[in-house]
Amino acid sequence: ALTSSGHDLTPMFADSLIYLGRDVPHIDYITVTTPELAVAVGEAVLNSNCLILRNHGSVTVGENLKQAFWRACTVEESARIQVLALMIGRPKFLDNAEADRLESLDSEQYRRALLSRMRDV
Repeated sequence: ALTSSGHDLTPMFADSLIYLGRDVPHIDYITVTTPELAVAVGEAVLNSNCLILRNHGSVTVGENLKQAFWRACTVEESARIQVLALMIGRPKFLDNAEADRLESLDSEQYRRALLSRMRDV
């Protein structure tokens, strides 16, 4: 609903930033099961662990299924929160300065380490 209505998924809180990145790529609608869609997804996924396919859904990747699943859960939660925030008023998104601060916190470094260790579990 969020991206089909023209909005981009934009980080509003630490989990979204840390697990999905600052700029989640969005691929405009391409007909399902076509070579064009496959090429677009293949190119976009090389540079991101998450991407949004407008009017289709999302694709997440990880070093294992558990990591990819956690990212998928984060996409859904982030989109739901953003939709609710847009319904209520004007959401505050993380700007680059705040993203820099979050990424430099020891607690976020620890969280990243935990996420990367999921591949061993």
